[in-house]
Amino acid sequence: MKKLLFILFAAAMTLTSCTSPRYTAVNNLRNLSDDLAHNYSYYDAQDWAKAKAKYERINDKIGQYRYTPEERAEIGELQGTCMGYFAKGAVEGVVDRVTGVINQATGIVKGVKDAFNKKN
Repeated sequence: MKKLLFILFAAAMTLTSCTSPRYTAVNNLRNLSDDLAHNYSYYDAQDWAKAKAKYERINDKIGQYRYTPEERAEIGELQGTCMGYFAKGAVEGVVDRVTGVINQATGIVKGVKDAFNKKN
């Protein structure tokens, strides 16, 4: 009977350790990394701001716990992936804005040219 109770206790501890806040924080980072990988191209400025705030909250939570070297390596890789998508999103956002400005300037020049060429 004691052996059965010990096995049940050990099983319960194993299950709760996998869902502890320590692992929840890493899982949240993993989920954010996956979301960025699959959806970053659809993000607008508001989405990027939310993702950055979420990333900071997750890292604050991760900083509260101790992890093994292997866990730290995984955390570092996930953080690097997130930072890579943040950088990629920023670059693409700048390119989109510059392209928009160029297109607008081209339109302005065309409009001015058309106005001068119009005979009234």
